[in-house]
Amino acid sequence: MFLRSLFYERTVLSHLERVRQLPPEAQAEIAMRVSNFIELARPVSDDLLSRFAQVAREEQQRAVEQGARSDTDPLWAAPALSEAWYNARLGLATRNLTRHSAIEIITAIEIFTIKGASQREHSFRLNVEACLISLLWLEDIGRMSCQQSAASL
Repeated sequence: MFLRSLFYERTVLSHLERVRQLPPEAQAEIAMRVSNFIELARPVSDDLLSRFAQVAREEQQRAVEQGARSDTDPLWAAPALSEAWYNARLGLATRNLTRHSAIEIITAIEIFTIKGASQREHSFRLNVEACLISLLWLEDIGRMSCQQSAASL
C-alpha cells in the first residue's frame, strides 16, 4: 500500500504543479471550480464521496469530448483535482492511502484553491480600479468637451 499511495500522491502533486505553471487567470478559474466542487462535498459523509468522485470523472470525460487536449486544460484539470481531493479524503477514511499521502494531497489542493481565490480577488480589484480610472478619465474628457462646446458658442 505504501508504494501505491506514494505513487498516487506524486502523480496528483505533479499534476497540480503543472497547473500552477499556467497563467494566473487559468489558475484562478481552475481554483474556483475545484473550490466549488470541494465546498459541495465537504459536508457529505464518506459514503457519498464516491458518488462525487464519479461525477468528477464524468466531468473529465465531458471535457475530453468538448476538446480538452491536455491535463492542464481548465475543463479537465478542475474535475481531476476535485476527484483527487475526494479520493484522498476517501483514502484517509478507508485507509486505502497512507495518512501522510492523503493529507499531503488534501492540503495541497486546498491551498491551491485558497491562493486561487485570493488571485481572483486581486484580479477583480485591479479590474474595478481600471474601470474606475477609465470612468474618471472619460468623465474628464466629457467635461472638457462640454467646456469647449460652451466656449465656442
